[in-house]
Amino acid sequence: MIIIDDNYSNIMLDLESLSTKPNAVITAIGAVLFTKTELLTEFEIIVNIDSSLRRGFICDGDTIAWWMSQSDEARAIYRNQKRQPSISKALIDFQTFCNKIDKAYGKPITLWGNAASFDCSILSNAYARLCFTQPWDYRNEKCYRTFNKSRPDLEYAKPIIPHNALEDAKAQAVHLMKINSTQQKRG
Repeated sequence: MIIIDDNYSNIMLDLESLSTKPNAVITAIGAVLFTKTELLTEFEIIVNIDSSLRRGFICDGDTIAWWMSQSDEARAIYRNQKRQPSISKALIDFQTFCNKIDKAYGKPITLWGNAASFDCSILSNAYARLCFTQPWDYRNEKCYRTFNKSRPDLEYAKPIIPHNALEDAKAQAVHLMKINSTQQKRG
């Protein structure tokens, strides 16, 4: 079974948010371009919360309470919020990141998220809400969690800072490469 297809530019996405619903306030976007064997280009942006609230994105109490129980390192994204870019700027910057990859590699993007209904769905909703074109084809979304759950025997290398969008994306991509490698050997 092909998991990581080299005919595509594979990007692992991880979001931090203040809700688990599709219209959640996004607080950080982390992504990494990867192949079957290596991590390549990285993307990370912290998002101004107020800019999302003004656009109608939502928070929920359970998620905020969960964030309050996380490490100081993970919650660091909530410091200096006034200096962080707006949700509009964050989406444009991610679109620019994807467009640069498209130009450099000339392959369609496969966007991996940690659940079919979370990362890709929330980001897609944000692009739609702001009437921006999302920089990937919805048919090229893949669920990292599905493959993760299929191989509980393979150790997952914890991110350096758990719940940091970029660190989570990198750890998930490395784990997916490991899963892919063992599938190739089995196959």
